Amino acid sequence: MAPGRFRRAPNWQIWSAVFVVPHFSRGIVMQIRIVEFQPTRVAPLSHYCSGPVKY
Repeated sequence: MAPGRFRRAPNWQIWSAVFVVPHFSRGIVMQIRIVEFQPTRVAPLSHYCSGPVKY
C-alpha cells in the first residue's frame, strides 16, 4: 500500500500482518560504559543530494 493511500485510509490490520513490531521486555539488561576524554574539535560536514533542503 502506498504511503499516501495509507494516510488517507489506514488499514491497521493489514499493516500489523505485514510489519511485526518487536516486543522488548524490560528484563533485558544493557551494559554501558561511560568514557570521559578531553574535548575534541570537530568540523561539520553537510551533504546535499539535489541541493539544499527548503522548509
